[in-house]
Amino acid sequence: MTHLRNFGAAVLGYVVMYVVVIVLMLVMAFVVDEGAGWIVGSIVVSLFAAVMGGLVCAKVAANSGGMWILIAAVVVLGVAFAVAGPMMAEMASEAGVADAMDATEEPTWLAWLNPLLGAVGVYLGARLVKGE
Repeated sequence: MTHLRNFGAAVLGYVVMYVVVIVLMLVMAFVVDEGAGWIVGSIVVSLFAAVMGGLVCAKVAANSGGMWILIAAVVVLGVAFAVAGPMMAEMASEAGVADAMDATEEPTWLAWLNPLLGAVGVYLGARLVKGE
């Protein structure tokens, strides 16, 4: 039962991260201009979302196993998205939707930084719960 609770906590933590990223990126779209401000904002949002996900995961999980499951998921999915990003951009350009994607395309280095930010943020968020 402990494993199931840890897995559920990791899933919940990931959902929290996803929702926080979507909401804050929508807010940023109205507030921040494209360019360096968008990149810095994206880094801050990613780290904040990961901390919130780690915090929720640690609150629900039976032990630190939930945090480690979430960190593994963030790293594996982050690397998968970093690898798939250029392929998706190429497919979009072939399909004729490249113009729409140009404004939202993130730099390659940022795609590879996201899994690291996510792992660090989840760890820090989980540590906030331990520090209570």
